[in-house]
Amino acid sequence: MKKWLIRILASLFTLVLLLFLVGFYLFGTESGTNFLISQAENQLDGRLHFGTTKGKVLDRLELTSITFDSPVGKVEIGRLVLDWKTTDLLRLHLHILEFTAEDIFYTAVPQSLESEPEKKESLSLPDLTLPITITIEKLGINNFIFLSAPDAEPLTVHNAGLALTWNKNGIEIQELEVIMPEASLLAKGQVNPIDHYPLQLITELKTLDPDLPSLQMSGRIEGDLQKLVVTESLNGDISAELNITIQQVINALTWQGDLALEKLHPATFNPEVPGVIQGTFQTNGNLQQAFLTAVLSMRDATAAEVNCDANLDLQVNLETLLLTVNEFTLKHSNTAAQIALSGTADGAQHQDI
Repeated sequence: MKKWLIRILASLFTLVLLLFLVGFYLFGTESGTNFLISQAENQLDGRLHFGTTKGKVLDRLELTSITFDSPVGKVEIGRLVLDWKTTDLLRLHLHILEFTAEDIFYTAVPQSLESEPEKKESLSLPDLTLPITITIEKLGINNFIFLSAPDAEPLTVHNAGLALTWNKNGIEIQELEVIMPEASLLAKGQVNPIDHYPLQLITELKTLDPDLPSLQMSGRIEGDLQKLVVTESLNGDISAELNITIQQVINALTWQGDLALEKLHPATFNPEVPGVIQGTFQTNGNLQQAFLTAVLSMRDATAAEVNCDANLDLQVNLETLLLTVNEFTLKHSNTAAQIALSGTADGAQHQDI
């Protein structure tokens, strides 16, 4: 009996050792990694192709000239790099030093979608807790081009990067950066993906396109998915302060906010229009209706003819796109001249004003 037990234990030990050696060969050596990549190409019948490979899965791996064809689209990646500390897994720590992709070109294949009746169900997000710590020092893409159809206008992202740590206390975002031809976004903060997902983010948005107004918007987003408070300051061609509260983000979104417009030069959009516009906006609504009121004034010391005051009160049905102007008055500040309008207009260009 004892001999049989010894033989069984020896066989199990040999099997475990063999599996370890095979796994180490496949993931810990360049020849094993090349074998895995070759098998992946064969299993997908040539729809997946790798140009060159350098390195191994359990250390630093670099792949070039990757193409993948599928019924929904084709993706091409010039270079893909994965570099991580495998030894940190012994301390329950997934530590990624670099996971980057360069020169990504994705062309989608248009799909015929059958419209399905909208289901109104209460949504909830799961609590996400991890038994390990995840650290990502550099997650990024460079030069990403997306085409929704072969002849569509491309969507371009010059750079996108993310650095974070995710542990039992939640997710700490050290840096989130997205740079596109039109604008750039920079953010950092904390998110805890449990309960109502409490979060605190600091954001900065800049316009980069010379055809757009020069703007820099910086501020904070605080709260959770039941109540988010957004405060932003706009500087540049437009100076303003934005405060908005968003409630029930997932199931029954509503908002209420105001914008204090400190300075807007119409010449930014049309060089022939003088003056400075100032005023306040107030808005509230939900996914069915939006309401907006505004009190504005326009002044120019050298062109009295443009000095005027305006009041606006309107609402929009977001389901039918029906615009209702309850009040729009424009009064010249130095004369009795006045314009008053009210009425409706819809997406079919039907108007009653």
